[in-house]
Amino acid sequence: MLGLTAFVWKFPWPSATTLSIQPPTAPPPQVTTKQEPAWPPDFRRRPGMNGRSDYVSSRDGTVLVEIPAGPFQMGTNSGGEPHDRPAHIVMLPAYCIGKLEVTNGQFRTFVVATGYRPQWNLSSSSAQTLDNFPAVNVSWRDAMEYAAWAGLRLPTEAEWEKAARGTDARTYPWGNYWGPGRAVYAQSGIRQPGTHQAGSSPYDCQDMAGNAAEWCSSILRPYPYDVTDGREAQDDNAIHVIRGGSWASTRPEELSVFHRDKFRSNGSSVGFRVAASMDVVLTHVVSQTPTTPPPPTIHDHKRQGTTTPPPKVKATARPSPSPTPSVTPNSTPTKPLGIHPIRVQIHPIHVPTPWKPPGPYHPTHTHTPRRYHHQRSHRKTSTPETEQE
Repeated sequence: MLGLTAFVWKFPWPSATTLSIQPPTAPPPQVTTKQEPAWPPDFRRRPGMNGRSDYVSSRDGTVLVEIPAGPFQMGTNSGGEPHDRPAHIVMLPAYCIGKLEVTNGQFRTFVVATGYRPQWNLSSSSAQTLDNFPAVNVSWRDAMEYAAWAGLRLPTEAEWEKAARGTDARTYPWGNYWGPGRAVYAQSGIRQPGTHQAGSSPYDCQDMAGNAAEWCSSILRPYPYDVTDGREAQDDNAIHVIRGGSWASTRPEELSVFHRDKFRSNGSSVGFRVAASMDVVLTHVVSQTPTTPPPPTIHDHKRQGTTTPPPKVKATARPSPSPTPSVTPNSTPTKPLGIHPIRVQIHPIHVPTPWKPPGPYHPTHTHTPRRYHHQRSHRKTSTPETEQE
C-alpha cells in the first residue's frame, strides 16, 4: 500500500482530479517539563559548631553540617528490635548532612521548577500549606527525585545514625536518658523544625528524634552494615529504612538513634533530609568575599557598556604637601597649610583686672572719698554773715 501511494504521488493519473498526497512527516519530539539543573550547586561556608563549618546550598537554601571522618558504633546489643542488633563498628569518610528536614516550601519549589508529579498526595493535611513545616507524605522516590534536583542525595542509614548519636554510642541524640521537652512525639500533628533545641545531636542536627520520620537511601537488611552488599541499590520495589520516629510515635524506644523502621500506613509522618559527600561540597565552595573588577578609567567606556565615552575631565596639578610652618602669636603664616590656604591669627586673651577704689580715704572723713573732700573744700557756702554783707 505504501508503494502504491508513493507511485500515485510521483505519477498522478491523467484526469481532471489530481490526488495530492503529502509525504509522511516525523512525529513531533516529546517535550518533558523536567529540567535537570547543573550538578552540583555552589555552597557558601559559614562558621558551625565546635570549630566545624556549615555549608549553605545556593539551589534550595539547605544548611549542611559537617560530619568528620572516623569510626562509630552502629546498632545496639540491648533493647530495640531484632534487626537493630548487634552493635558493630562502622568506618565512614567525612560527609555533610542537612541540619533540618526538607520543608514544604523547598519541595514546592522543586515541583514548580521541574513539573514533577509526586507519587503521594501533598495536600492531605493543613500543615503542608505552611512553607516552614517539614515536607511529609512523600514517597522514597519523591525524596530521591528532590535530592537529585537539589544536587544532593539521601543519607545512608549509617550516615544518618552517626549524625544522630555521634561517637559515644548514646541512646538519644541528646544523651542516654529520656527527658521531656526534647522531641515532638505523641502529638496531634507535626511541628515546625528546630522547635526543640535541647534535643540537638552532637553535630547540631535538629529533630533527629520525633517530628517527622526520615527516609534513608538504604534497603532494610540484617546487620552488620556493609555498603557493598547491595543495600544501597536504587530499587523502588524494595523496603527502605525509615529513621528517627515521628510525632505519631507513642514509645520513647521508637525515637532512639539505633531504631530502624519501615513504612507502614501513615505517610503524613514521613519526611526526609538530604546529604552530600565532603569532597563534592569542598569542590564547589564559593568565596565569602566575591572579587570585584577594578574601577574603570575615564576612557574605558566599553567595559561600562555605554556607546558614548564620558566627558573628559581636565586634570589639575595637585600641589605637593609643604611642611607646616611654625605659628607664633599675632603672626600669619606665609605659606598655606595643606591644599587650601588658611589664615591663622592668634589674638591675646584679655583678662579683666579686679576693681579697686580710686584712692585712699581722707583721715578726717573716714567714710568720704578724697575727691569728694576737695570738692566740698572749694565750694562756696552761704552763712548769715555773708548774706548781711
